[in-house]
Amino acid sequence: MNGKKMIRTVSMVAALVLLCPAAPRADDAKVEYDKGVAAFTGERYKEAAQAFRKAHELKPSWKLFFNIGQSEAAAKRSGLALESFESYLAQGGDDVPEARREEVLVEVERLRKMVGMAEIHAPEGAAVFVDGVDRGVAPLLGKLPVAAGIKHTAWAVIDGSKLPQKAFKVTGGDTVKVDLAVNVDKDSEPVDPDPEPIDPGESGEGSSGMIKIGWVAVGVGGALLIGGAITGGMALNLDSDLHNDCDEGGHCLDDRQPDIDKLNTLSLTTDILMGIGAAAAVTGVVLLIVGHKKKGENEEPVALAPAFAPGFAGAVIQGRF
Repeated sequence: MNGKKMIRTVSMVAALVLLCPAAPRADDAKVEYDKGVAAFTGERYKEAAQAFRKAHELKPSWKLFFNIGQSEAAAKRSGLALESFESYLAQGGDDVPEARREEVLVEVERLRKMVGMAEIHAPEGAAVFVDGVDRGVAPLLGKLPVAAGIKHTAWAVIDGSKLPQKAFKVTGGDTVKVDLAVNVDKDSEPVDPDPEPIDPGESGEGSSGMIKIGWVAVGVGGALLIGGAITGGMALNLDSDLHNDCDEGGHCLDDRQPDIDKLNTLSLTTDILMGIGAAAAVTGVVLLIVGHKKKGENEEPVALAPAFAPGFAGAVIQGRF
């Protein structure tokens, strides 16, 4: 070959290199593969998995999923390991050697007990990352297996912007939903940062609560009054019975002393029940009236206060309405 022909040939090759886009070469895939083997041997398992994935991108081969699965399993990233081994079996099909198939099936069964599923939602077109690994573009085709019992971090990148990341954890066999979408309702009205305080009287919530308490007070007061009426009736009957065995000076037979003590107890109990019952009933009625009444400008609070006096124990109403 003369000098002119050689120069012309070299010029044509150079032109092809300049005009044609560079395609991934098998040599590049081999370099990444060797990096993966070296990293795995050096027990740098995450690095090994990354190198094997890069080799698969440059020169796709279902056989590389076995290497990726081994690396991820050694790195204790069970979800990624399970996903890789399942891809190895699915894409290899009948080409997977029987002995290797049995080996991988055993590993798959073990891993399935150690993973949960993450159902990740992100804006359409966003790249989804879990623990720093690119898991695809949203919407994802299915749930992602992740190692159970440990904390994971997920985030999405869209239009060059990283959305807020979220941490999550899943138990074995369960599914957790992770929403990476940013919910912004463009049609919604702006929120007033300093809204007007709501008057309980206007909202009706305060009066409603007052009415409920009023009915409770009326019920309790009524029950106490009934109890006082019963003990009072018993005291009257006992007093009438003792009247026959006592003289005008109040002196009674010695064997009636227990009945006298009982009469005193019934009388005291009646006084207490009737006093508190009446006060509670009145309070309930007042609360019912106030609850149904619109709040006025000069309204003062109504309260139930305890009151004690000789022969009386109960409660009284304070305030006006």
